[in-house]
Amino acid sequence: MDAVRTLEGEVRELIRRSGLDPVRDEGAVRRLVREAVSDYDERSMHGGMPVLADLDVASKAVWDSVVGYGPLQQYFDDPHVEEIWVNEPSRVFVARDGIAELTTTLLEHEQVRDLVERMLKSSGRRVDLSSPFVDAVLPDGSRLHVVIPDITREHWFVNIRKFVVKADSMDDLVRLGTLTPQAARFLEASVAAGLNILVAGGTQAGNPTNSQYAPRGPHECARLWECAGVSKSEAPSSDDLGAGVKLEDVHAAVRQSGYPLQLRVEALLSGDYDTQAEWGYADRFSAEMRSIDLVATKYLAKASHGDNLRVRPDLSLIIECKKSDMPYVFFGTSGKTWDSFPEIVGLAHEYVSTSSGGTRSKFLFTPFQVLGLPEMDFVVDAECAITLSRCTRKGKDLVMSGSEAYQSTVMPILSALDHYRKAMRPPSSAYYFRASLAVPLAVIDAPMLRADLDESGQTVLKRVEWQRLMRHEPATGASSRDQGRSAAIDFVHVDYLTTYLDEQLGPFADEFAARCLRHPEELSTGRGYVKDIGANMFGSIEPHLEPRSVSIPVVHEPVDGREAASLTRRLLAAGRERALLAWRQRR
Repeated sequence: MDAVRTLEGEVRELIRRSGLDPVRDEGAVRRLVREAVSDYDERSMHGGMPVLADLDVASKAVWDSVVGYGPLQQYFDDPHVEEIWVNEPSRVFVARDGIAELTTTLLEHEQVRDLVERMLKSSGRRVDLSSPFVDAVLPDGSRLHVVIPDITREHWFVNIRKFVVKADSMDDLVRLGTLTPQAARFLEASVAAGLNILVAGGTQAGNPTNSQYAPRGPHECARLWECAGVSKSEAPSSDDLGAGVKLEDVHAAVRQSGYPLQLRVEALLSGDYDTQAEWGYADRFSAEMRSIDLVATKYLAKASHGDNLRVRPDLSLIIECKKSDMPYVFFGTSGKTWDSFPEIVGLAHEYVSTSSGGTRSKFLFTPFQVLGLPEMDFVVDAECAITLSRCTRKGKDLVMSGSEAYQSTVMPILSALDHYRKAMRPPSSAYYFRASLAVPLAVIDAPMLRADLDESGQTVLKRVEWQRLMRHEPATGASSRDQGRSAAIDFVHVDYLTTYLDEQLGPFADEFAARCLRHPEELSTGRGYVKDIGANMFGSIEPHLEPRSVSIPVVHEPVDGREAASLTRRLLAAGRERALLAWRQRR
């Protein structure tokens, strides 16, 4: 299983890099899977990697995981399985030839969520706390029903009803035993006579099947069919939707919502970014499931850099879209952005421990600092605000609502960023890493104003298109470093978004990627060396940064024989680590 999981990760990365769509490019993906399995098998012969016991089984497992429905795909492929349901991750049932049985399939909680998201992708539907149950049709015609807590007690409940036997006509229903020949003739005569017909029955009784393949008569358009309580009739001639609601009212509500803006932003990003709409995250305060409008990722390492990059940089945008007729007002500050924006996530170490030949001390720098990014124009020149409000009406007066802007925009973005940070945390055994430049971004379709005080103390307002909101986020911890976290969000007007991406963020992200590719070992190991850090302490150390493969302890006093032996063992261990690293690089 370890070999298959390793192979799955490699295939997913190859699909991303190739820009293939597993649904539309099925043939190309199958060839890629076969080539990846063959290549992995050849590499595993040289040792150091788990061996694949059966290449065909491994190919099927990888295909099911990447393109299909993972461990459940075997039941989709089995023509005798009529129904699949998951009561909890460790209890997966199927109905085979009409008999229910508990399978040996064991899932994980996150696996269930991932499979549901994959199943819902083609339908455009979603499931979250605001919509805790969903019904959808899968591409093969199977019907999916999902219910999540708090409707269920603890686990996600998933039910899939497959179409095992297909009928194309009334004769097929007779042949399959669904109807007797006499009932089929009676139904044909009833349709020909123009009678009203009610088709009803319990679950799996065949109501939709009988309705779909009932005989067609000369008066079929005048018939009213009722199937399991669902009526099919002609569309109403009026746009009255009941309760005094008109179709034009719904159109106006949709236009005023953020949905059209979200689609517009996704369309602007679709050429260069992989986008995921309604990205789910756990709220950091309540732990409730919520969703952010978009997460968009752009891979910054080109194919010319090779496949064995230890650190692979990318740019990730965590986006919330807001549309309003009322202005957003940003209250200016003379301060500058803290050196933690944008944040770099996906590395194993929060700091790079940097030593120098000129001092015995070690200095802790964040990856953002050690790459010299705080000195760049995107960070230094951004116009910053300390807080924001949205104008609202209170009777005839216009008032500021800071809490509304915080609850609807700031809090969701920062909670999604916190969830993204945790999701990107690599396992302790990872050798390859993603250095993801995470940019929290609010795209606004509303007037944006900045408020400053002039020399006389009077408030001055001006129209703006881009503002960086600075915040201090509370935290708890033992050290002073853990007492809080600096955070910032870029607010960009939708009409300025393309300019922001092309002229502001884009060049910064490209330089970030170039510096990551110059220092993969320092970022992946969390250790660096600068020949003379004292001379570069207040300037950029990035051009002088080198890997530090061997960690030499600082010795303040003469050591006795026992301490010398301990020191020798540590140096030998570090040497072995460096040799192993060189061997991996050669491979």
